[in-house]
Amino acid sequence: MSSDSVKRSSHDAGIADDICDLMRTDARRLDHSMDAISDVAKITTPDVIALYHAAISLKAAVEAVCKRYGDDMVRESQDLLDRFDGVMHPRISQHISRTTQEQADSLLAQDPLADKTEAYSRLREMMSIREFVGQYGQGINA
Repeated sequence: MSSDSVKRSSHDAGIADDICDLMRTDARRLDHSMDAISDVAKITTPDVIALYHAAISLKAAVEAVCKRYGDDMVRESQDLLDRFDGVMHPRISQHISRTTQEQADSLLAQDPLADKTEAYSRLREMMSIREFVGQYGQGINA
């Protein structure tokens, strides 16, 4: 074996270790974020963003590892993603849709002369989060 191929092999092993370390870090972050949310009804916008960022990062790492090294290295991370996609995402999506509808209904029921600035601001935020979560869901179903 030439010294170039040994260097390349060593370099590839280092890259594999780095990618796997990144994947494990992303998996821990997603797992911790999911565990921290005991009641979806109390989830905040920053919680939603952090949770979905962790899921998206882990998906990207899993895809990179699968393409390069095969499925065996990602089984645990894939199980975690499956739990997120199958359990947590639908619960959050339903909660956000329900909350958005409740806020819209509340605005319609308010006195027409009342200041609705804050209510509209909350509704816009929920609608943005609903769109963000919905786009993630479309990626699951693609």
